Amino acid sequence: MFLRSTGWLCTAAFCQFIVPAAQSEVLAPSPTPAPSPAVPSTNGESWKVEETNALAPTPGFDNQQPGQPIETPVEEESGWSGGLLDQPPENQAGQDQLLANETGHEETPAPVDPRSRGYGVLFGVVDVRPEMSFGVTYDDNILISHDNPKRDVLYSLSPGVLLGVGDYLVKENNYLRVEYIPTLTYFNHYSSINSLDHFLRIEGQYAMGPLLVGGSFEYDKFSGPDRDVGGRVDRDIYTADLSASYTFSDKTSIDTDTAVWFRHYRTQIGSTEIISHTWVNYNLSPKLIPGAGVAVGVLEPERGGGRQIYEQVLARLLYPASEKLTFSAKAGVEFREFSAAATRVTPVFGLNSSYQLTAGTKLSLSGLRRVTNSAALNGEDYTATSITAEVDQHLIGDFYLTLGAGYENDSYRHTIETTTAGGQRQDNFYYIRPSLSYRPKDWISISLSYFYQIDDSNFPTNSFRDRQFSLEVHLGF
Repeated sequence: MFLRSTGWLCTAAFCQFIVPAAQSEVLAPSPTPAPSPAVPSTNGESWKVEETNALAPTPGFDNQQPGQPIETPVEEESGWSGGLLDQPPENQAGQDQLLANETGHEETPAPVDPRSRGYGVLFGVVDVRPEMSFGVTYDDNILISHDNPKRDVLYSLSPGVLLGVGDYLVKENNYLRVEYIPTLTYFNHYSSINSLDHFLRIEGQYAMGPLLVGGSFEYDKFSGPDRDVGGRVDRDIYTADLSASYTFSDKTSIDTDTAVWFRHYRTQIGSTEIISHTWVNYNLSPKLIPGAGVAVGVLEPERGGGRQIYEQVLARLLYPASEKLTFSAKAGVEFREFSAAATRVTPVFGLNSSYQLTAGTKLSLSGLRRVTNSAALNGEDYTATSITAEVDQHLIGDFYLTLGAGYENDSYRHTIETTTAGGQRQDNFYYIRPSLSYRPKDWISISLSYFYQIDDSNFPTNSFRDRQFSLEVHLGF
């Protein structure tokens, strides 16, 4: 009898010890999928953290996979809804500049606590997310030269930091975020073109009932190849943007956006441009939002051609992000007046779309048609018409395959009636980029990519072929 009683007491003591341990085991955070690698953009933009599908160049900085912290969940702050650590929603993809600030007006979801994602360091209300990217690239035409290609191995190092307050990941509610990424590029043989580039972006938004206002400032110092110029350039681009939207009812809303660009080149032709869009939207359904809009812009080159004033009449269709499909498109006609040439009428459009075909396969398609001034030819504009497609495929385990391809036609025209040189240049640009990435943890990714580009121009000196093999490592928190 004594032994039986002793046995029950031991069993009870053992249960009291093991149950709390099991509970703490359940509360421990689990590992999460890794974010995609930072990819050096071929069009001169700085390294960008892409979505889970590891899309090819197109720059962004805004996407990171939902994750759970490695430490005990933080105490919920005022303004955050409960249950965030259990069901983090998916992140939203960034839009092209011409489609920026074109979101739907669905019912605003509860804010997502950014501290429920990744490994950010906390300083009061400010989240600090450091990142580091390193790349090695073999390039057989670093100057994109037609008849004198130079090959070299280049190394790039990009330490960066993101500071965020509020809903700075999903960007549906109030937030403020600051991101800074310097990039050091070192050439193994041609050290005279080594560069230190800088990328800074500050953005935020604030809601006041039916009114939502936002703004951003961006500085991009870049040294690299430029197809318009036909060689490497040094340039500084400043961009400022101010937007506002007002919801009148469940069906109707209006939004405006004004953007300013200052493009400065060391030796080429810079410009200043400002454009303002106004849209009236009507919600046919929560997922289908057509709209009509107008735009007015002014473009003034630093030299040659004089001031250009243009107007656009546009239609737009938005299908906000759903479980499988995201779609945003606009199209219209532009009327551009010149101080020394006749008015021109040009069709313009913009497109961004993605489709989750299966759990492991995502398709993306984007297109753009716009008019801008040439930095190489005095008194010249060119109309750029482009389309890009990407397929992202989960292979097995932590391995992912991405295939990107694109085409762009650049058609040049003079802005001065008396121009005799130029005005007839036509460029056809093609590229393909397959990449394989390995993401063992949500804070590290390693990718191997091949990039092949061709520019076929009727100005022979602007034609070139270029091949690049790259290995990139990204550490992001």
